[in-house]
Amino acid sequence: MVKGGRSCKPDVVTYNSLIHGFFVEGDVALARMMFEEMVSECIAPNVVTFNILIDGFCKNGDVIEAQKLFEEMYDRGIAANLVTYSSLIDGLCSHGDTDSALRMFDEIVAKGLLPNVITYTILIHSLCYQGKVHSALNMFKEMIAKGVLPNGHTCNALILGFCQDSDIDKAFEVYKEYINCGLEADVYIYTTLIDASCRKGTFLRATNLFQEMIERGVMPDVATYNCLIHGLSSIGEWSHAIGIFRKMTSQGISPDVVTFTALIGCLCKHGVTCEAEKLVSLMEKSGKKPNLITYTVTHPYYMVMFWEVVLTKQLSFLIPCLKKALSRINVVTVC
Repeated sequence: MVKGGRSCKPDVVTYNSLIHGFFVEGDVALARMMFEEMVSECIAPNVVTFNILIDGFCKNGDVIEAQKLFEEMYDRGIAANLVTYSSLIDGLCSHGDTDSALRMFDEIVAKGLLPNVITYTILIHSLCYQGKVHSALNMFKEMIAKGVLPNGHTCNALILGFCQDSDIDKAFEVYKEYINCGLEADVYIYTTLIDASCRKGTFLRATNLFQEMIERGVMPDVATYNCLIHGLSSIGEWSHAIGIFRKMTSQGISPDVVTFTALIGCLCKHGVTCEAEKLVSLMEKSGKKPNLITYTVTHPYYMVMFWEVVLTKQLSFLIPCLKKALSRINVVTVC
């Protein structure tokens, strides 16, 4: 390096920046080479250097190399901090080794370090992923007891874990505890709970929660509306589902192919062909491309429309009806 006509020797900060940059670019080999070069130049790496390396190798799936660096760090007399441990815990969890991650968590506590919300969330997410939701719940309660407030990611991981375990009541308990901490649930938490309630068939709970989120100033997104519409459609509550659909569009939220498919399928099944026709037209006008599922649910609609024409002897409408059906079916099948 040259500055003002004189050579400027890189220091630990320079190397740390380079190593981090190479990891960001996905060039693990060059990152490692930079580390080896700094050591050969007798520039002592610090805790930041090792944190960058451990995090970089963990994110690239090489937990074994990260553990070797952790040991080297210890051999050099460099004390690991919470960032070091959190990175390694994340790497171990991503590798499916939650037991080793929990042992490392215990090591944090033994050394007098206070785990933060990131550390707890990583472990809670990993435990839920492995189906150990009750262990995750204990950790959730522990963090609150120690004054570490959960965030939306923590809460949603646990709620999703209980929903996948078919324990909706526990999921709602977590939600209430989160709210009691003075925290605001986000759209993801509400959507997860609404979806689980609809799947369980507790639609009153789902609609009450939907109203609650709006009252709390959390605006539903397309996924939230789709959960409600799909749930109501599945039990034949097409008029209620249409009402939710209209509310959705009035809020400026654009329905997607999932929204249209659920509604059209429900209307076709219950013979509400007039409303189904309107939605099919609206879907086409909005530029939403139907998929195979849309075709499957709309096919009975066209059969109903065809037989209505035949049975009522409105034969003048027969050819236009068939042309319309075939043109739409062709559009669907090529997609």
